[in-house]
Amino acid sequence: MKRAFIALALVAAAALADDGKSLKELLEECRRNDATAARKAADEVLARFVDSPELESATDPLSRAWYFEHHDLAPVESGLRTIIAKSPHRNVRARAMLDLRSGSSRSFEAKK
Repeated sequence: MKRAFIALALVAAAALADDGKSLKELLEECRRNDATAARKAADEVLARFVDSPELESATDPLSRAWYFEHHDLAPVESGLRTIIAKSPHRNVRARAMLDLRSGSSRSFEAKK
């Protein structure tokens, strides 16, 4: 009985780990016009791929996705700060810091 439970738990864990989209697919969703879906995709990128070196080139689509649902900079700044705090890659952290410090996220407000 105990072995069956462990086997079932392992199968369930593998299924959960395998059901997600790739980073590339999620970044494509971030670029779409559906603001709610884009924000959800950006949140999933942050949750699943914060340790990826590919985030260096992804801060702009992530920032746009976080901003455009509610036209609020708080989620953008929060997301960039999370990347800075959790990414193990110096270049990714530097890009997020640059975006946060330069106020490039504030340019979204000018485009409203």
